[in-house]
Amino acid sequence: ESEPNWILKDALGNGGGRVWPLTSANWRGVSRLAFPDDLQDARAPMVIQRYVKHPKLWPGGFKFHLRVYAAVFGDLRWYVYSRSLVCIANKPYYPAASSDGKKGVTSGEAERLRGGGDGDAAHPSLFIDRER
Repeated sequence: ESEPNWILKDALGNGGGRVWPLTSANWRGVSRLAFPDDLQDARAPMVIQRYVKHPKLWPGGFKFHLRVYAAVFGDLRWYVYSRSLVCIANKPYYPAASSDGKKGVTSGEAERLRGGGDGDAAHPSLFIDRER
């Protein structure tokens, strides 16, 4: 089977629970899993994103992603919310095909601390608050 080029995931999910790698060979099966006819949440919003085989890592080998909220209008005016979120995984990332058997970890499995919260994750998410 070919390597995945795309990932299908629940837009409202967190922690990698509803994530499917898509290939030219498996897309029909994945679509049946992600959009079953008999489930109430079959119309839940989904996101397709390009699969990154060698992701950029946070220092120490942790996956991360940025969450930036923006509003773009039809006349191309745009606004970016002044508080953005850096989400950092709480365990080091290892590629899925790692020879030592360690599991790859997504940044969605990170502990999230909001604005200096009281969690105890080794690498908590950080708020970046920059006024522009």
